[in-house]
Amino acid sequence: MDYLHYFHFFLSFIALIILYQCTSKIGSGAIAVSGLSYKLLILVSLIPSAISTVLFQRISLSHVKNDTISKNFLIEKGLRSNLYFAIPLMALVFMLRKDIISLFLGHGMFNQAAVDWTSTIFGFFLMCIPAPTINDFTTKIFFNNGDSYTPSVITSFLAIGQYIGFPLITKYGRLELLVLFIVFVSYIQAFLLFYFLSIKLHLKYFLKIYSYS
Repeated sequence: MDYLHYFHFFLSFIALIILYQCTSKIGSGAIAVSGLSYKLLILVSLIPSAISTVLFQRISLSHVKNDTISKNFLIEKGLRSNLYFAIPLMALVFMLRKDIISLFLGHGMFNQAAVDWTSTIFGFFLMCIPAPTINDFTTKIFFNNGDSYTPSVITSFLAIGQYIGFPLITKYGRLELLVLFIVFVSYIQAFLLFYFLSIKLHLKYFLKIYSYS
């Protein structure tokens, strides 16, 4: 399936180029604002991602031992941990977003108007914090189970959807709408990955609250 990986990366790369082209048409500074906001989003997302990654060694060990019950339990725990930490973190950073932007970027030529615009776009990006962490975690689980086909196909189809969506949304001339579309696609990807992972591994207890020892 190596050809599928190459095709997937090619589609994602083209989608990124189209995104930059569309962003540049919105107005002066749009690429800089969206780029800075996205980089800050990546930094914030590292916290919930690191928590679930800690469990990945135990998941791999359960997979090697062919302990399906323990493996599925740990996967569900990892998914819940993502949500438990991502959602409160999203709310906290959203409330402090303008202070964070002012602290790190509000210097020199980066005036108050730039701070306000960047904090607004950063706020929209923050809405998708749970999605990238779930996407990363579920993709690793697919790979751990020897399935690289499913996440590659899902990502490829969504990339094609972005080819269509980015130019259409750019016509409205609002960076906020473009970011909201990116957030929407991220949640669609998270839902599809989780749905197919649930079918593949027979995950049935995701919404149940229990502890693992």
